[in-house]
Parts: sequence; structure tokens; C-alpha cells
Amino acid sequence: MFVYLLWLSLISFVDLQKNKMYTLCHSPTMDIYYTLCDERRSPTVYLEPCPISLKDKFNISLTWIPTMDLHRFSVDFNIWHQSMKVSETTIVFCSGDHDEYDFCGQLKGETMYITMEKSLAKFPYIKGTFLANFNFYAGELLELAACGTATLVLKNNI
Repeated sequence: MFVYLLWLSLISFVDLQKNKMYTLCHSPTMDIYYTLCDERRSPTVYLEPCPISLKDKFNISLTWIPTMDLHRFSVDFNIWHQSMKVSETTIVFCSGDHDEYDFCGQLKGETMYITMEKSLAKFPYIKGTFLANFNFYAGELLELAACGTATLVLKNNI
């Protein structure tokens, strides 16, 4: 009995912190959420308007204050459906040589803002939950700058 009470009192001091889940989109056909690995140095993401079908176009915006220079900047994506990896890709935004994006070469502490028009038209419709793990790498040594997971829940009516 004493051991049980001791265990309960010790467990009450443990702070189990769960990453906060942010809602990007909620529609009759899909829900999109994201979580961040480190909320203190991670980007803020907006999606507008919320797509009703996979063919609909939407604007995705990202605001971020990086903690390192953006002479080199890339993002790794791994997309999972159930327990199967369905896609893995790396997008190099800044290589330090003839970069096309305005934020390339930005110094740490400067606010970075990106807006892109996208659609999910190439995304295969399979009802269920998809997880996209993303890692932002920046700086001369391409160190991990931010990370998170996006969740896409496709429903019946697409």
C-alpha cells in the first residue's frame, strides 16, 4: 500500500507534455492538422480556403523566424498511410547558387514569409489518415531547424 501511494505521489510530479495540434482545415470531405516538434522555433502555417475536393486550389502560407541563416535551406517529407510509407521527397529551396526564392540568403532572426498556391489533385484519394513528417534544414551545415507532422484525414464524400 505504501509503495502504491509513493508511486502515485511521484507520478503526479511528472509533467507529460503533448505537442499541441493545430487545425489548418476542416471541411465535410477532409481535415488537416499539424503538430510541431519545438513550438519556440517553429513556423506558423495557414491554409485558405479549405479545399472541398482534391482538385480545389488553395493558398498555403508559412511565417517563420529562423534561428540560422538561410543560405542553404531544404525540407524533407515522408508521407505515410496506415503503416506504409507512400512517398519520400526532399525539396531544396536554397542551395547558395542562383536561388529563385526571395528568402534565400536571409539572415537568422529575419521573418520569412512564403505563400504558394497548391492543390491535392495529384494526391491519390484513399479514404483514411495520412501522416506527413517534415523536417526543415538550414544553415551552411544543413542543421535541423524545425520539424513537425501534418495529418490529412480524407472522408467519404470527395
